[in-house]
Amino acid sequence: MPDVSQLGQVFGFQTGPLSSFSFTGQVSGSEESFRAEGMVLSGKTEVTVKLSGTLTGERPALRAKIYSPLFRLADFGLVPQLDAPEPSPEQASKADAPEPEHRMVFGEAEIPFEALKNIDLDLDILLEDLEGIHLDIDKVEAKLEIVDGVLRVDPLSFNFVGGGINLNLLADSSGKLPELRLTLAADNVDLGDLLSQLEVDVPLDGELYLAVDLKATGRSIRSLVSSVEGEFDLAIEQGKVRTSLLRLTTSNPIGWLFTGSVFKGYSDLNCLILRFDIQGGVAQSQVVLLDTPDTLVLGNGHIDFGKELIDLEFRPHAKTKRLTEMSTPFWIKGPLANPSVEVSAAGAVARKAGEVVLSPVNLLGSLMPFISSHEKDSGNPCLGLQSGLERK
Repeated sequence: MPDVSQLGQVFGFQTGPLSSFSFTGQVSGSEESFRAEGMVLSGKTEVTVKLSGTLTGERPALRAKIYSPLFRLADFGLVPQLDAPEPSPEQASKADAPEPEHRMVFGEAEIPFEALKNIDLDLDILLEDLEGIHLDIDKVEAKLEIVDGVLRVDPLSFNFVGGGINLNLLADSSGKLPELRLTLAADNVDLGDLLSQLEVDVPLDGELYLAVDLKATGRSIRSLVSSVEGEFDLAIEQGKVRTSLLRLTTSNPIGWLFTGSVFKGYSDLNCLILRFDIQGGVAQSQVVLLDTPDTLVLGNGHIDFGKELIDLEFRPHAKTKRLTEMSTPFWIKGPLANPSVEVSAAGAVARKAGEVVLSPVNLLGSLMPFISSHEKDSGNPCLGLQSGLERK
């Protein structure tokens, strides 16, 4: 099939630009069931497929196994066009208009959960390598199942910019209100490489560890985030922070010239730990810790996803007496779409000269009730730092 779009026109639907398509194998079936096994060649992508299914009963059922040594997204029309169309005069005028003070992030459009009730599906996927996106992803393995309107992805795993990602998803559309359950674990992901590939300008680098366990109900992204409950844990170790970020924590930026950070253009990031407990769409901080050679920053506050507001306070503690007077609290607050940073003008005055408020040993000791035995044994140097300090 040199032009797959012609096949789409026969069945009454439009397709994007697709490569030539061929199938070599065996196909058999009847009005009740079908079976196919062979090799699909789309463009330069070879895919081994095994398909079987039934066409009787309440809804059709499909079972499939798919394998490809190198899956090119462009061969299946999955890569968007690089050249964006020119905006219309109306779109251009809207783009020039000032944004509202509280622009919303989460949309209210309904997610088509009802489509899960139209088919039963059992799908196994293994893609050794993936080509056609900016991110470095390979070894994609997925087990996807839809039965009686309930979708289970258990698991979806892949190698990702030097680390590993493991995701489990449950979407239940069988009740009056759709329910969603998500667990996600990321291990040893290169944060700097990730942000670079996403073309996001965030002054952080290091090894990223992430654990997420969430559940929610609703028919739209807005209703889901407004009802979400669960836990969010993040740790970054062996990292670096550009000095411009550290300057937010001091009322006298010139003072950082004496810490050595400004001369290098960055400060080493020993550890960053974030832990949030989420109830009713509000994430309340349990642990917020930023540890650098010069400062120890503790945070506290909440993020309200329903109202799309953030209110986090950060209190830096100098590790040396000569930096204590510069340690000044700051806040990140306001709408999620456009939060602001506020620096306390009176924070340094309230501190006693030469006072070192909190030591790393006492701090990490206080964090241990929040750290599970699994995390302690995970090999994460952020969490393993506790035992090393205790031995001292």
